[in-house]
Amino acid sequence: MKKIITLSLIFASSLSYGYTKETGKITNIQVHQFPREAPSSERLDQRFFVHLNSTISGESCAQDDRWFGYLNTDAGRAQYSTILAAYMAGKKVTLEATNSQSCTSGSMLIRNIYLSD
Repeated sequence: MKKIITLSLIFASSLSYGYTKETGKITNIQVHQFPREAPSSERLDQRFFVHLNSTISGESCAQDDRWFGYLNTDAGRAQYSTILAAYMAGKKVTLEATNSQSCTSGSMLIRNIYLSD
């Protein structure tokens, strides 16, 4: 039985190993519209940025511990709604990236959002 529990814990910890993440309360939310005069791809047009009251753990290409998501996808809009709800409720969030190099404009791309007390 001890072997099964030990193997389960090792397996579970290996699944989360390597993800860049940050846990804290949201201190700043910015909605960004890329200037129309500047050359940009449609994907970069509408983004939101988030700051937490903590620092990113693990390796990160982010500058100033910033995170972002896209507002022109269903997943991005769901992430933005979750962030707004957490901010208004005063809940802690954990933001998680796919990898430590998932950056655009010095901000980590949000992959997952977890809510906690």
